[in-house]
Amino acid sequence: MNLLVNRGYNQELIETLLSTGYSETMPCYNDLINVEVGADIIQSHIANNSTIYIFGDYDSDGINSTYILGDAINHIIYYTESDAQLSLKVPERHEGYGLNMDWCKKIVAENNGDTLVITVDNGIAQDKEVAFLLENDIDVLITDHHTPNGHTPANVWIIDAHYNNDNEDNKGLCGAGVAFKLAMTLLDRYEEVNSDD
Repeated sequence: MNLLVNRGYNQELIETLLSTGYSETMPCYNDLINVEVGADIIQSHIANNSTIYIFGDYDSDGINSTYILGDAINHIIYYTESDAQLSLKVPERHEGYGLNMDWCKKIVAENNGDTLVITVDNGIAQDKEVAFLLENDIDVLITDHHTPNGHTPANVWIIDAHYNNDNEDNKGLCGAGVAFKLAMTLLDRYEEVNSDD
């Protein structure tokens, strides 16, 4: 804002243009299938002071997805004074798309207690990697927006409108939209979190 004002733009006009009014017009955000269960899982891990990893993607959608959900969880950890540890992972392009076995092996080697891996904008096609994490007592929550390709992980909660045959509006969401809906559903459970943040 200051940058635009310093360049001669009218502050009142800028505020009007940047005002989203989302609080008055926000569509339902807890309508994704499994989004409440996903919020339950994250809430439980925050309460248990777990290590929580968010694994994104290197494209714009993946980076924004990682930030949105990470920021929400970070605020909850701060305001609830939880000892949970949050780590964000956006892979380099040369590491490839989605969860990779090298990263999963590193997480298993470092595991020293309750651990949750959340995928954002990926995960729907990483059956082997997810199975490996589950076999090593690491909980996994998949959030994605891609269409399943036959390698969908088993025995794990999935928030993906295409996988869950969700309503058509949700099938148009990008990964960041899915992460946003999960973040808002989760934040609703914490009155102590500053709503302005």
